[in-house]
Amino acid sequence: MRRRAPIMLILVAGLLAVTGCAAPPAAAPGGAADPIAGVPVDLVIDVTILAGRKVPLIGRVESRRGRFVLFPDGALLASSGDPLDTDDLPPWARTLSSEQIADVWAVAGQVGLADPSASDSVGNPALVQPGPDELVTIITMQAEGRRWSSIRRRSSVDAADPASARFIRHLASYAWITDSLEDRHIMPRRYDMGDDPYARYRR
Repeated sequence: MRRRAPIMLILVAGLLAVTGCAAPPAAAPGGAADPIAGVPVDLVIDVTILAGRKVPLIGRVESRRGRFVLFPDGALLASSGDPLDTDDLPPWARTLSSEQIADVWAVAGQVGLADPSASDSVGNPALVQPGPDELVTIITMQAEGRRWSSIRRRSSVDAADPASARFIRHLASYAWITDSLEDRHIMPRRYDMGDDPYARYRR
């Protein structure tokens, strides 16, 4: 009987190892599923707001020309009020954390933009152009090897659809872009920290 004890221990250890491998993924505090685990690893979000030549530059973020691009590594590129097309990359604004990327993806799901079946069949979004008095919002998602776009046209006097407006404003808030036109180009402020320690080397 003594010789069987090691064999039994080995069998028990093997069963525990198999059980551990089959365990479900860890849940977030409170029993909810981890939101980060649901974010596609190849997620790319591309937002373009095109404005016709007769459309005035107004305050609301979702109603003026703009570009927002979020890459899988969290790099968020953003511009608002500048004449950029779908092929133009805006400047880097910040890098989002995994939790912030998950938050953006969650909002996309809440407003219906994360569902490929609800997309528009438009071919190449880069070929879409606004009329003289039109605003065109193009939101393109790339996830899990798929790519789909949502395109909304409207007159410059009409409000944006609630889904697009909510998503764009949420994404813009992460880039510190507000409705104020004065915040479009914020120059860095130099604080005076005393004498220049390298001044004597420039003589």
